[in-house]
Amino acid sequence: MKELKKTITCTPEQAPAVCLAKLIAESGKSIKFPVYPGMLSERDISELDLSQRSYNCLKRGEIETVGDIANRIERTEDLMSYRNLGKKSAQEIMYKIYLFQYSLLSQQRKETYLKEVLSLNQVSL
Repeated sequence: MKELKKTITCTPEQAPAVCLAKLIAESGKSIKFPVYPGMLSERDISELDLSQRSYNCLKRGEIETVGDIANRIERTEDLMSYRNLGKKSAQEIMYKIYLFQYSLLSQQRKETYLKEVLSLNQVSL
């Protein structure tokens, strides 16, 4: 397992989830995280605060809720198969879902969630 020796500076306002995502991004990897479709099922994609391009691509793909995206991710459907949705947009969507899902968790569950993310990404701190 590759150990990351990089340090990252986070301001007090930044959530631990943001710091973890930045640490993983610095390693050159895409973040991997558990997805809980039930928690996200009725949330409109507008709640993700996506760029206009990403939002429009999802709407054209008839994706209305965050749960729709989560279900497609669970089935390992490639988001980039949607018209005009490239790698950068797919990364943005995944990052926003990761942070959005984290924000919905109880304080107790957040710690467990971050440990799961660390494990999935094979990151040791």
